[in-house]
Amino acid sequence: MEDLINKILGNDFEIIRQVESGDSIFIFFHEKGYSNPFNDEMLNLVSGRGPLKINKKTREYEFTNVYDFYSEYGDNELFFPKQSNIPINWDIVISNIRNRKRINVDDFILLLEHNNLSLDSFDIYSMKPPEIYDIEIKNDRAIIFLVDFLNEVNANYTIKNNNHFVIKLDIEN
Repeated sequence: MEDLINKILGNDFEIIRQVESGDSIFIFFHEKGYSNPFNDEMLNLVSGRGPLKINKKTREYEFTNVYDFYSEYGDNELFFPKQSNIPINWDIVISNIRNRKRINVDDFILLLEHNNLSLDSFDIYSMKPPEIYDIEIKNDRAIIFLVDFLNEVNANYTIKNNNHFVIKLDIEN
């Protein structure tokens, strides 16, 4: 079975986990070098093209659709065991942003979680997706954390007024 899996996936992917369920085996994988700032197992498993599903008896295989797989198995503890919250390593988040030279909307959510702010502290919307985000801030503490974050990753941003920021997602060196 290992030879078949390696033949299908090739050298560009790394196996995260294998789960047997009934007559099938599901191979979860991602591209080598993939980085997950959330350190979240569920996100790791459903990123990319979805798990590879192989029938153990016939050896027939298919790449499952991530959305369909999650819709069918998202609450199945065999695939997604319950986990306690894993603390965010903020240095890794910042490093990931700098390496990819881009801020993702998820990074703003991580910023709020890292600083113990409610998710409704920011209203994030985009006038020109996915290049620019407008963020309206409802919390004075959140303004301080946002400015520190934007400066730390060398983001290009403007302040429209004291609680409205326009942020260019691509980071220029």
